Amino acid sequence: NKYLNQLFDGPQFDLDVRKSTLSELIGFEISGLFAREFIPNNSVLGNYVGIQGFGASVSPGKFKMSDKEYEYTYDAERDYIDNAYKGNFMRFINHQTAPMVGVEKLYVPKKLLLKTGKITRKLYDELPSLIEAMVFTTAQDIYPGEEIFSNYGDGYWTNRNVEPVMQRSVESINRHLKELNKQIFNLEEE
Repeated sequence: NKYLNQLFDGPQFDLDVRKSTLSELIGFEISGLFAREFIPNNSVLGNYVGIQGFGASVSPGKFKMSDKEYEYTYDAERDYIDNAYKGNFMRFINHQTAPMVGVEKLYVPKKLLLKTGKITRKLYDELPSLIEAMVFTTAQDIYPGEEIFSNYGDGYWTNRNVEPVMQRSVESINRHLKELNKQIFNLEEE
């Protein structure tokens, strides 16, 4: 299945990690993820990979995060996925309120992972029956040279007591205006 191959074997797109366009705004250098080629809307970029804490949101004491704490940890519905030291390029996607990619929770049966050779029999015996994955999918066309952004959610920022910054580009302003128009439309409908 093409979707599963993209999800577990990586993207079919050429991406680049380099200095984020947000670096100047925040006063120090961070990395960002950039498209090197056209990526169409509704494309799977990949899943957030790292050390997974199964059931961590229900029993946080069972999961030890890296010394980077929440910096690279994705707090999923059931599990934590910490890719501070072991992970993939998805950790370089920075925040914007009007994102270019969305994140979907997906529970993958471990039987499927065993059947497709993604895990060993030994690992199969140790894992819960469903593995929670966080899948990044494009919410719009992305063009070569554009930095890719996701929305981390309000909780991410409140826990840090920091205001998120807004990228200063025509594309970013247009995305934010579209997002505001959607919110206005929804309020008018209510």
